[in-house]
Amino acid sequence: MCAALAIAGAAAAGPDWVEGGENDGDFLPDAGPLPGSAQPIGLNAPVRTVSGLLAGNSDLTSAPEGGFGSGDLEDMYLVRIDDFDAFFFGTQLAVSGATEGNACTSVFLFTGPDHPAGEGLGIVGNLDPASGGCGALIDGTPSDGAPTPQLIDGLTYYVAIAADGRFPVDAEGNRIFDFFGGVDALGKSPTQQSGPDGPGGSNPVAGWQGLAFSIGAYVAPSIEAVHGVAGDPGVQFEPPEFNDVCVGPFGAQTLVIPPGGAFINGKLEERTVPGPAPDTFLCVVDKDGNIIASDDNGAVDKGDGKASGLLSTDADDDGWADILIDNGDGTRSLRLVVTGFPDGFDGDCNGFFQNAPHGQIGEFCVRVRYSNAVLNPLLGPGVLREDTYTDEFVTGAEAFMINFTAPNGASRVSIEIDNSCGRIPFCGDVDSMCLSNLTPLEPYCITVVGGQDKDCFPTDTQLCWLNKDCEVIATDDNSGPAQGYSELCVIADVNGNICIAVSGGG
Repeated sequence: MCAALAIAGAAAAGPDWVEGGENDGDFLPDAGPLPGSAQPIGLNAPVRTVSGLLAGNSDLTSAPEGGFGSGDLEDMYLVRIDDFDAFFFGTQLAVSGATEGNACTSVFLFTGPDHPAGEGLGIVGNLDPASGGCGALIDGTPSDGAPTPQLIDGLTYYVAIAADGRFPVDAEGNRIFDFFGGVDALGKSPTQQSGPDGPGGSNPVAGWQGLAFSIGAYVAPSIEAVHGVAGDPGVQFEPPEFNDVCVGPFGAQTLVIPPGGAFINGKLEERTVPGPAPDTFLCVVDKDGNIIASDDNGAVDKGDGKASGLLSTDADDDGWADILIDNGDGTRSLRLVVTGFPDGFDGDCNGFFQNAPHGQIGEFCVRVRYSNAVLNPLLGPGVLREDTYTDEFVTGAEAFMINFTAPNGASRVSIEIDNSCGRIPFCGDVDSMCLSNLTPLEPYCITVVGGQDKDCFPTDTQLCWLNKDCEVIATDDNSGPAQGYSELCVIADVNGNICIAVSGGG
C-alpha cells in the first residue's frame, strides 16, 4: 500500500494575484492553457482575487461567426484547495458593466499533479452563473449529478479561466464537459455546473476548441478556500525500512521539512509470519509408479524435524545414483512424490492413507542436489546442479508428482524437504518517522492523502502522533479529507519536532 502525507501550517490572510504582473516582486509570463504551462499562484497565503487578460486573433475564414479562433484564450492556474465544503471560484468583467476591453469568461476545475486519480482530469465547469452576468462560478459540485474524481482537501488543483465559447477537450478532440444536452437528456444548460460528462470526460485535458466571442480583461473576485502554492511542499520519502519501531527525533528516522510543508511518500510493506509446517512423506517411484525408496523425517538440516529427505549413491557402479530411472535414451530421471504423513506407509503415495486424507496443510520446499567426485567451483565439491520445487498442501489430500532430468554423471543424489519455508502475508507494517525544522510550539496539520493498495484502490490508513519518547499522544483513523484517509492537527515540540507513525486503519 502506498500513502502520501501532507504537512502544512496555518496561513495568513489572502492577497491578490495578477497574471503576468508583479507578484511579490516577480514579473511572470502569461498563464498557459494546459497543466504543462499553467501558472502556479506563487503566494504562501489564501488567494483573495485573480485577474488577467485574454487576447486572440479574429480570423473570419476560420471563425465565420466573427469569433476569435486562436491566441491567448485560456489562462490556467495551479492552486491548493483547502476545504471543498467552503470552496467557490467566480469571475466577472474586470470593469463592471463595460464590455469593451473586458472578457466574458467560463471557469473549469481539473485535478492537480498530486491527485491520486491523475493529473488534468475534469471536475466541474460553468459557462454562465445562474444569476446572469458575464462571468462564471463553480463550487466543486456538479449540478447535473455527473460523477467526478474525489474532492480531496489540501491537494493542488488547476483552475482554468477561458473566453466564452472555448471548451476543454481530450487528446482526441472530445469535449470533457457537456453543457448542451446529449444522449442522457439531463436538461443541460450553460448555467449549470457541469461534471465531466462529455465524451472525453474520463480523460485529461489536452487542448481547447471553439470560438471565443469576447477577449480582454477579467477578474475573479469571488474566491474562498483557495490557497497559493508558493514554497509548496517538496516531495520526500519515508525513512528506509525497517522503520516499524519508533526511535524518536534524534535517530535515523528524522526528515527535515521545508518551510512550506512537504509531501512524504511512503509504502506500507507486506509483512509475513511463518505458515503451518506440514509433516511430509517422500517417495521415489519408477516409471510405473512403484515405490523404490521412501522417507518420513529424514531431512538433515531442513525443517522442524518432520521434513523428509533421502540420499542415494551409486552402489552398482554404473555411474548413476541408484534412485535415478533410465529413460532409454541415455538420460536418467528422478521421479518424486511428495505427500503428507501418514500417507506412504500403506505402500501408495497418493494423498490418502487407508482411504482417508492425510490432513497435512502448508507449504514445502524441495531441494535436489546432484554430485560426483569432480569439483564445481560455483556449487562446491562435486556438485553438478541443484533443482528446487515449492508447492503447498491446501486440502489435506494432495500428493505432488515431480520429475527432474538428472545431469550426466550424477552418481550421488541428495533430496531434502524444508517443511518450514511457508510464509503467511499480513498487513502489519508501521512506518515511523519524526519531522524536524518546524516552528516550535506552532500548530501543524498532517494528512494521509493518497493511500492506495497494489491494485491502485484507495486504502484505509491510521495516523498516530507520538511524543519524543515514542508514546502515543493521539490517533486518527477516518477524519481525513476522503474516506479512509487520516488527519491530525498537532503541535510541534519545543525543538520544532513532530513524531508520527502511519499504519493500516481499522
